[in-house]
Amino acid sequence: MRKDAFTLIELLIVVAIIGILAAIAVPNFMNAQVRAKVARTKGDLRAIGIALESYRVDRNNYPLGATGPDLTRDLRELTTPIAYISQVNLLDPFGGADRFDTARGGSSFGGEAQTSYKYFCFYIVPEKRSLTWAGRAGVAPENSLNGYLLYSFGPDKAQSALEWYASGAGNDKGMIYHPSNGLNSDGDIGITGGETRFNRGAEINNAL
Repeated sequence: MRKDAFTLIELLIVVAIIGILAAIAVPNFMNAQVRAKVARTKGDLRAIGIALESYRVDRNNYPLGATGPDLTRDLRELTTPIAYISQVNLLDPFGGADRFDTARGGSSFGGEAQTSYKYFCFYIVPEKRSLTWAGRAGVAPENSLNGYLLYSFGPDKAQSALEWYASGAGNDKGMIYHPSNGLNSDGDIGITGGETRFNRGAEINNAL
């Protein structure tokens, strides 16, 4: 009988050790991926935010927004004729189906996948601190788009309707992603500017 072969018990011990190591390593690897995506998302949003503010300095206005999935379409004015940023076709690392957070009673819209960051622009009346949505239909008075919100779905990959919180219409602070609540917790990652500072914009930006 050969003395250098593994016994069944030894093989089982090796398999058990490998399983334990995998159970420890895989979650750590997945968490590292989420942290990397969060860091990339925050970097992207800050870069686009700088471009938006530069655009406003020149034009006293923000680009029009829409609720569609194509950020390139919404913010193409940032690249031409003046290049405030080299490209705006930045994909949301947490993008996916356009659905609301089901924990808040939401469900899938059943529409297009939201692959890019979401951009909204607003008309805010400073003295009243009230907000009017401004889309392609020209709801706001011309040349008066004085606030914006740009955001990612965050690690939960669901829309938490951060635009409602930014506007003052919602009161759920869970709409803002905070890693202190858990790495994969609910909430969107966003950046906002202009007159949205009257409507909780600071809370959104402080989380960035």
